[in-house]
Amino acid sequence: MLVLLTSRAVAGEPCLRRVLQEFDYVGGREVHYSRVEGVRVRQGQIKVQDLVGKKDEVLIGASWAHAYLYVDGVRYDGGVLFKPSGGVKTKVTAVTQGTLIRFKDLPAEQIARLRAQLLEHKGTLIESGSCVHGICRELSAAGIEVRGGRPWMPAALYERMLADGFTDSQGKPLEIEIIKTDLGDLHETVEDFQDAQDEIAVRLAAKGATYLVKVGGAAAVAGGVYYVYTHLSHASPVPKATGGP
Repeated sequence: MLVLLTSRAVAGEPCLRRVLQEFDYVGGREVHYSRVEGVRVRQGQIKVQDLVGKKDEVLIGASWAHAYLYVDGVRYDGGVLFKPSGGVKTKVTAVTQGTLIRFKDLPAEQIARLRAQLLEHKGTLIESGSCVHGICRELSAAGIEVRGGRPWMPAALYERMLADGFTDSQGKPLEIEIIKTDLGDLHETVEDFQDAQDEIAVRLAAKGATYLVKVGGAAAVAGGVYYVYTHLSHASPVPKATGGP
């Protein structure tokens, strides 16, 4: 473990900022990240300037199973299950304590284009399959793709972001830095998304069962359960070949 100590003034007070180089296993792969300690945290927020030294950054933040995109003072929050929600905030100076993916060395014109693109959503609600998919949609429009493609399930997509990273529109890998500003390990962030995803699936299943009861009665639900039980859980084995041609 490598520990780097730096001193930075925060609100007129000296601050001892520690950067610890750590790694964790995400999706079966070793992923390295920086754990930053000693920065001022106010109501769960950390000023971007204090964290990375400047504000014209492109960051993907994640905490409590929610991801958002920060681009030079603009924050984008996607929707969930294509319901209009989320939105765009301007004059943002801080990010939420948690996990950050920082894009390094993006061209200034690409950052400006992405920022302008996000501002087009200002004053409207965002529709996307998940907060993570909404972020990827905006990045893709600006020429940034998730390496290896985008899985449909949010937890798998976020895991791929961390483990595989991103490419430009020509397929060239982009340099990123993963930063942790909380006490958890990296794989726990992915587990938070998985837990939230499972909870949503249970809620949708419950709503679907309620709908079937209203439309077709309990018999419809029982029939559906019986079908799954007989055709999926206890599928007949493939018969062995007996004899020659």
